[in-house]
Amino acid sequence: LGCPGTLAVGMTVVSAAYFFIGSIGYIRFGDDVQGLITLNLPQDVLSESVKVLVALSILFTYPLQLTATVDVFWPMLRHHFSEKNQDRGYYLVRGTLILGTVLIAISLPHLAPMVSLVGAVGFNGVGLMLPTVTELATYWDQISKPCGFTIIKATAILIVWVFATITGTITSVNSIIDAFTIKV
Repeated sequence: LGCPGTLAVGMTVVSAAYFFIGSIGYIRFGDDVQGLITLNLPQDVLSESVKVLVALSILFTYPLQLTATVDVFWPMLRHHFSEKNQDRGYYLVRGTLILGTVLIAISLPHLAPMVSLVGAVGFNGVGLMLPTVTELATYWDQISKPCGFTIIKATAILIVWVFATITGTITSVNSIIDAFTIKV
């Protein structure tokens, strides 16, 4: 723990990598860039091997991403399994969650607009609004001035949250409508 923490360093590296790859993709393909950069690659052996490696990396790392989710729900589900079967139960719950989310993704014909909507509502709420409100609630007694830095910062973040949530939701809903509208 401490500053900078593991999460901050890790997310900075990941964000920088995403920004770099996205920028290079946009510079190379311009407005023709696809939602997944590998879709812009040509149909040659090297490009196809890159696509296979990307798919394998997702296959092998996706279960890791759900570890925290399972760890949150496991204490509520653990009592359904005998003491002898705790490990099996944990892996059964984890496998069911992984398989369930994969089946949902496969069954939705247009997943990207749905993911966009969840991101517009979920990320903005969890990433912007929740930490801001938590900080205000935690340090409310220590905030001495109504126009102090903490209040100004919180107000600015909440304005960004409202704007991002509204515009993201409208854009996502329009994308969902476009995706499911029957073209005549």
